[in-house]
Amino acid sequence: MAEIVDQSDVPDYCALQRLDGRVYAVVGAGRGIGRQTAHALRQAGADLVCIDSDLDRVRIVASEVQGMALQLDATRHQDVVTVFHELFQSCGRLDGVVDIVGASISRSLLDVDDDLINQTFELNLFQAIQVTRTAADIMARSGGGTIILIGSAAGFASLPNQIVYGSAKAALHHFVRCAASELGHVGVRVNAVAPGYVRTERMVARFNDESWSEITL
Repeated sequence: MAEIVDQSDVPDYCALQRLDGRVYAVVGAGRGIGRQTAHALRQAGADLVCIDSDLDRVRIVASEVQGMALQLDATRHQDVVTVFHELFQSCGRLDGVVDIVGASISRSLLDVDDDLINQTFELNLFQAIQVTRTAADIMARSGGGTIILIGSAAGFASLPNQIVYGSAKAALHHFVRCAASELGHVGVRVNAVAPGYVRTERMVARFNDESWSEITL
């Protein structure tokens, strides 16, 4: 039997990952994972809109990636709508959004109060829903796009003193699954990345060397 030789074309796989000419917004771009995400997207060729509640901080990041800096408190729902529509009018397109906004406060269930619960869900779930619905509406009417939300390993695992934060992230993971199913037919992809402990500025300040040694085991 004659040997079958595979002669199919081999694409330039690295080129397929390029984002040249596409506009990406990073919400929470001022530091940590957000800043690194902005740099990663820029290295792939994307044009960046860097968004953060701290305008001075995000201007520095925007200058690093030759992008635009916008100020936004993502927990203020009407402001999300206003900023994203201004972004679209200015750039003429919106191909992708990465929403990094979130924070955890270590507290056991018996030590939490109403303010902490509300703040945690506002930062880690409610704002992400608002960003997603606003960006998805723009994308659905202009050719589609992709939305990436930052979940957490705490949304899957029972981590110490992370019951409220983990519950918010678990809800976010479910929201992503539902949004992906609902928005796929209009050309909008929705995904989540669920990292564990990342050595960001805030996390480094939170754990001592001994704790990091235990985390990395």
